[in-house]
Amino acid sequence: MRVRRLRCTVAALLLLPCIAGARAPAISIVIDDLGDRLAESRAAAELPGPVACAMLPESPYTPQIAALAQARGKEVMLHLPLQPGQGRGHPLTILDTASPEQRNALLQRALAAVPQAVGVNNHQGSRLTSESEPMRWLMQALREHGGLYFIDSRTSAATQAEAEAWQRDLPTTRRQVFLDNSRGAAALQGEWQRLLALARKNGTALAIGHPYPETLALLQREIPRLQAQGIRLIAPSALIREQGTSRGLRVAAAPLRLSAAMSQPGESPMQAVEQNPATAVIEAAVATPSPVTSTATAADAAVEPVVTPAPSANPGEVFR
Repeated sequence: MRVRRLRCTVAALLLLPCIAGARAPAISIVIDDLGDRLAESRAAAELPGPVACAMLPESPYTPQIAALAQARGKEVMLHLPLQPGQGRGHPLTILDTASPEQRNALLQRALAAVPQAVGVNNHQGSRLTSESEPMRWLMQALREHGGLYFIDSRTSAATQAEAEAWQRDLPTTRRQVFLDNSRGAAALQGEWQRLLALARKNGTALAIGHPYPETLALLQREIPRLQAQGIRLIAPSALIREQGTSRGLRVAAAPLRLSAAMSQPGESPMQAVEQNPATAVIEAAVATPSPVTSTATAADAAVEPVVTPAPSANPGEVFR
């Protein structure tokens, strides 16, 4: 009996470091389509916590909003226009009919328009992301650029983007939830709860939203409640690194860049990532959120079938 008790005690003691080192579930949030409209874009950049801001290249307010987001300690991303399945694309959309020279010129022009970018995700792109050859080119080009990660927005169930990024050791992850495919209050709240449920089940989850008044109001209300719910809000680069270390996924050996405002005084952004990959447990509002007063931009994509198991199916799937 004493031997059995001793064995149980030793086993419990061995488990203590694992329990103590366990991380709370984490989510990342990316707001797309920023830069076209000032009021909504500013409100997104002033959301509480490390919500990432994905900027459309060469939009009228992109320089101003990217600088504001960086100053607020948020990761700035390039919302890269890729060929949609139908309809009109962005003026800088990369098409599958473009020559290698045209592709490279468009990509470099888009990257130059958002110099603060530490990551990239696709704007539209259901056609181009489903083609392996353009995705091989894109992920190799982003890797050669250096210091970037890629988030597959998954605007098509046939996307090849994430797989090609992994093949080239480009830090990457995918979107699990579109918060605002439907903008009704009940639908938004349902997608928010689904995001939290996925994080609790899998350890991490990433959502994409748009600067709609309804979406911004939801985030202004719900983000400050996360800490009490045992959920961390972290930047996408931190989410990618946590997924790499906790799930055995490949992450590029080169450290990711964070926005300069996210590093501590006296350290470089690169050092900040190495020393603190789980950047910024959610805090109270960084600044008083601006009221949303004008009409939001159109979403670039709707949801595809959710690959990660979810509490409920996501209806109304449309690909672009």
